[in-house]
Amino acid sequence: FRELVGVRPESPQARYWLARAYAANDDFANQKASLESALALAPEYPIAKLDMALLLAAEGQGEKAQALAGEVAAAFPDDPQVLNVRGDVASIRGRVDEALADYERAFAVAPTGDLARKLARARWKKGDTTTAVATLQAWVERHPKDLATRLQLAAAYLELKKFEESRKHYAEVVDQAPDAAVARNDLAWVLYRMGQFPAARTHAQRAYELDGKNPLVLDTLGMVALAQGEVSRAVSLLRTARDGQPGNPLLAYHLAGALTRAGEKAQARQLLKSVVESNAVFDERDEAKALLRRLE
Repeated sequence: FRELVGVRPESPQARYWLARAYAANDDFANQKASLESALALAPEYPIAKLDMALLLAAEGQGEKAQALAGEVAAAFPDDPQVLNVRGDVASIRGRVDEALADYERAFAVAPTGDLARKLARARWKKGDTTTAVATLQAWVERHPKDLATRLQLAAAYLELKKFEESRKHYAEVVDQAPDAAVARNDLAWVLYRMGQFPAARTHAQRAYELDGKNPLVLDTLGMVALAQGEVSRAVSLLRTARDGQPGNPLLAYHLAGALTRAGEKAQARQLLKSVVESNAVFDERDEAKALLRRLE
């Protein structure tokens, strides 16, 4: 695309596609420069304005981003792509009601899996978990091969502690994509939470073979090993997991639990104190506090 810009420097389209190429490589500084040059040549270029709005929102320039997206929406008030992007800008800014309204309008005109997931996330943020799950469930029933939406549905059920429903959807993803390490790992975690340790071990081991450096994969395999009485192996895996994400309080708590089982109570106590005193919010915080009380 740089060659195209050299041949046609007056073309805003060439500069826009160069910006997209930079974005694909996470080169956001050059993406912004290319968008600015495209808009200098064509100030009302809609798609370039939308991309610039998203970029500005990601940079924390929310008001400028919203104004830019609003200009395009004024010209194309019912365009689903415009509504989608304006919803994204509002979502980045934390304006959930505005984002939800735009996503609903866009979805009504041109429903997609991406919009179904965004709708569900917005509804979840508003505390409407029932409608969020129903949105995902309805889409997956109509589009059973949409694995991204099915994964979000499985994760929603997991967060709601509806483990059997979560297991079914993670298993379906693994059936369709056997080498999807994240899905394998998440399925293993659900099975672990259900107490189905041999099945959990099978999937956790396969996830480890696929992505053995991922701290979350190491954590899952370590917790399953601990549940199966392999304390030394668990400590090794969980220590490596925690070293990979030292700021993750859940991984620190899991390592502390394994250290406790291994008799290393002083180390466990030190880890737990750092977790509890940090006031970090995580799913098993109450359990971490209870273990610390037992060790003090």
